[in-house]
Amino acid sequence: MDVAIESSRIHLNEQEDYLAVTVKLERGEYGALQLGDAQLRVTYLDSAAAPVVLNLTGTQRVGWRVGKLDWQMVVPNNPPVSLHAREKSEFAAALRVPREAACIIEVALLTYRRLDSLYRLGRKRWGQRRSSSVSLPLPDEAAKQRET
Repeated sequence: MDVAIESSRIHLNEQEDYLAVTVKLERGEYGALQLGDAQLRVTYLDSAAAPVVLNLTGTQRVGWRVGKLDWQMVVPNNPPVSLHAREKSEFAAALRVPREAACIIEVALLTYRRLDSLYRLGRKRWGQRRSSSVSLPLPDEAAKQRET
């Protein structure tokens, strides 16, 4: 599975920016992959502030009743989302970050493939996939152009 991170940043006010992150997944030629958990961690470079950890939006199942989606319903036991061969999926997160901070963006995914794990003694063998990126502060000129 290919993992790509795209981020964009815009000024919110004098102290903060909005940071939007999209994680793009692209499956290979064969088999389905089960996506158990998907999280994003943002660390501020040269800062004592604690890293922010967020769940990626769109990785949990939406409830349904009689063929209709129900966004208010929680799916029991939250079964993993299946990503099939040659499928492309995108998941996102957004947060406020300090305007002058360089941000380290890390993505961690827990996945398994049914045939690869062989269900040893009834247990799934989860694998971890990770990727990272950097979001630098916007220069003042770019901020002025985007605000106009």
